[in-house]
Amino acid sequence: NKNIIVEITGDDSCLVYGYESEFQQVIINIINNAKDELVSRKIDNGKIIIHIFYEMNFTVFKITDNAGGIPDDVIDRVFEPYYTTKEQGKGTGLGLYMSKTIVENNMGGHISVENINGGAVFTIAFINK
Repeated sequence: NKNIIVEITGDDSCLVYGYESEFQQVIINIINNAKDELVSRKIDNGKIIIHIFYEMNFTVFKITDNAGGIPDDVIDRVFEPYYTTKEQGKGTGLGLYMSKTIVENNMGGHISVENINGGAVFTIAFINK
């Protein structure tokens, strides 16, 4: 109802071993953050793209949006606990911190973020076993 398109592409044979429900929360958190930014910035034709693929010996998830990116002065802090870019009362600053904890501590992967082409891209990688 917010006029946001979500596209999912990738290799159906990619595998990730770990905690399914926790990883679902990671993906939902990133998508919800992208949606919140698209809505708050009033982006027409908002888009969230999820691309899943093998690269070298890793299963990689790239979640990209066109919400304008994360300000350069805060992008290095988005995974810190209690750090939020949302207005007061709208965010706790725990979502991306917990996402990083789940991916890196509980599932042995890696998560990062960068700005690219007018939006943010979160990259999650797991080594194939």
